[in-house]
Amino acid sequence: MGDSKVETISRLAQWRIDNFGPCSYKKSDPFKVGLWNWHLSIEKNRYLYIRLFPEPSRVSKEQPPYAKFILRISNVGVNRRLYISPVHDRQLRTSDDFFWPVDSSFHGRFIIDVEFLDLRICPINVSSFRFSLVQYASRVTKYVLLLSPPLSSIIGKACLTGSEVPHRSTKVEGGESVSIWPIDGTTQSLSTQSTLRCLARMLDEGLHADVTIQTSDGTLRAHKAVLSASSPVFESMFHHNLKEKASSTIHIEDMSLESCTALLSYLYGTIKQEDFWKYRLALLGAANKYDIADLKDACEESLLEDINSQNVLERLQEAWLYQLTKLKKGCMTYLFDFAKIYDVREEINNLFRQADRELMLDMFQEVLTVWKPSVQTMPEGVMKVARVGIHIGLLKASLSFLFFIISSPLLSNALSGCNGPCRDLNDCSGQLICINGKCNDDPDLGTHICHGSTPSPPASGNCQPSGSLRCGSQTYPTYTCSPPVTSSTRAKLTNNDFSQGGDGGGPSECDEHYHENSELIVALSTGWYNGGSRCGKMILIRASNGRSVKAKVVDECDSRHGCDEEHAYQPPCKNNIVDGSDAVWSALGLNKDVGIVDVTWSMA
Repeated sequence: MGDSKVETISRLAQWRIDNFGPCSYKKSDPFKVGLWNWHLSIEKNRYLYIRLFPEPSRVSKEQPPYAKFILRISNVGVNRRLYISPVHDRQLRTSDDFFWPVDSSFHGRFIIDVEFLDLRICPINVSSFRFSLVQYASRVTKYVLLLSPPLSSIIGKACLTGSEVPHRSTKVEGGESVSIWPIDGTTQSLSTQSTLRCLARMLDEGLHADVTIQTSDGTLRAHKAVLSASSPVFESMFHHNLKEKASSTIHIEDMSLESCTALLSYLYGTIKQEDFWKYRLALLGAANKYDIADLKDACEESLLEDINSQNVLERLQEAWLYQLTKLKKGCMTYLFDFAKIYDVREEINNLFRQADRELMLDMFQEVLTVWKPSVQTMPEGVMKVARVGIHIGLLKASLSFLFFIISSPLLSNALSGCNGPCRDLNDCSGQLICINGKCNDDPDLGTHICHGSTPSPPASGNCQPSGSLRCGSQTYPTYTCSPPVTSSTRAKLTNNDFSQGGDGGGPSECDEHYHENSELIVALSTGWYNGGSRCGKMILIRASNGRSVKAKVVDECDSRHGCDEEHAYQPPCKNNIVDGSDAVWSALGLNKDVGIVDVTWSMA
């Protein structure tokens, strides 16, 4: 090795001095680290002075480096001595900008190491900075390609377009210096981008796709592993012995081909902002149905961003349906705190006729909350006169709202008789049920309390019958949906025999097994069963006597089919049934001979 040659590897430079006498001066050959050529020099007088400086050039003149480095000097031989400098961090332009005095005498052979901890640049001349980085990227590409192929293209693109490459930055006099070396997380970031490109190709080209998704107007191909990793509902479908596992087909007929494509793009990490914005309501429904929490949160945040008078009531209903606390609060604030309820007076009448009674009560509570502090903090003097009209108007709106709630048959605790108004079967007295907004005879029971009335398929909440099924002389409505699940979902508790040969027909849908009636288990109506998404999950059932019990979902109470051997020749379930074992009835302190009891339930 020559006396003036400096060897480099990565960020370390080493200069081996073979012979150095007293009162001598040596300067190394230039060596490359980062964007610059460097020199080391040594000079011995009273002390040994070591200098580090960039070679004069256009780059070092226009973009002088800010270097963070450590120097080490050691002699070669048996009695080896090692001196280590402090960590230096400074801008280097010329040989006068830095020197390290070593209070020791070195003769003969010794070694000088300089380890660059960081090299930064203050990009005053942006064009020059980009050009320098492009040159640097081209030199290191052959090395970084071993770690991640896209790195050189990202650096090159960033330099040519002005986008940012991940970097460290440090405040310096006159601006902020930027590291020319990537931060520690860049490799991970690049790896993530590479993975997303692979996932996009898997989705777009259907590489080794192993599941078909049937939408309302077309089919898509996807991968069970990706779906299962994204959603516990999909994972349950492929884990349990359900029809989706056997057929490798998922029916998502409540989504269009385009909206389902957006859903898959989200799960595969390739969704575009415009597609998310366009299909966010459909994505919200899917996120709720398939328990994709991060997507549900993203949809809620997005819907909060553009509340206006045209959509606030629709957003409020969506918030109630999907239990979106922040969105509901945002809509309430918009309507009442900002007094925008005056802008939707006509539309709100329709909401009063359709909304859930608990939502209505929440709205009234919000009115009281807003109105009370308004009265208490009514300003004195001139401002009182200016604002009193607002308070009176808000008071009138509050009283009107209160009058509507009190007078509305939908929110009254009174039970309706024949042809009386109702929202669901809980509003009707005796054995009557709610059919198209009016109380009428129950076709399942064959009652004739309301003479001259013709029963129609019942509807509950926003869930409408999907058809009808004739069993002998009786016709029964069929459902693919159930009322929204809340923290206190109203339901009818029935009794089921889950053992082989019992009245449940075939084995349980969730695991294809029969169960002992001593187990705390239930079957849920088709809508609540939700394609098996609640299989194996615990629900909390509450009876009117104050007792409650936790039970596991093991089966579907089929609201679509019935009257055949598979269903023990029973009619299809109603859409609000929790079908419990003997153990469930016993734990609630109920007499199963009653047959059907009002309860509420929620996820445990």
